[in-house]
Amino acid sequence: MPRLTQRIKQRVRFVAMALFAAALAISMLARGMSPGSQVQAAPPDSTSDDAQPAAPPAPALDVAEFGRTLYGQRCANCHAIAPGESSIAPPLHDVIGRRAGTASGYRYSVKLTDSNLVWNQQTLNEWLEKSTIATPDIRFRHVGVRDAIERLALVTYIAAANETAGEGKVNDGK
Repeated sequence: MPRLTQRIKQRVRFVAMALFAAALAISMLARGMSPGSQVQAAPPDSTSDDAQPAAPPAPALDVAEFGRTLYGQRCANCHAIAPGESSIAPPLHDVIGRRAGTASGYRYSVKLTDSNLVWNQQTLNEWLEKSTIATPDIRFRHVGVRDAIERLALVTYIAAANETAGEGKVNDGK
């Protein structure tokens, strides 16, 4: 069994690296660069003979776009992100500011509804970090997202997709 667990971890790492490479390639293409293109270094400063050429700038990674990709792979099977879409798990388009366990049309565990947890970027990050697979009293389980960058990307994407993001109001799901 430990061998199987190690293989799964290796595959997860491989998929995460492939996703990062894909996001990086998309970022490069969005900036008009082809994957094999070279970035010209700035000419050396003429005032110093020992000047090293400047390193080429790293292409920026669009965190929300990376989050969108991760969301599509890890969350979209259960959660809807667009208003009006149906899903088997509570929708995420209005999750920021909503009390946990209050989205209408879904049955929740007593533990979650009694938690007084209000979803915001910090509470989403904390929730996503931990796996709920072995928690028998939670109805909607997930495997957890251990990688902090992936969590940041997911939370950034979910927050950007929310209509109530940044308003700071508590939504009781009604």
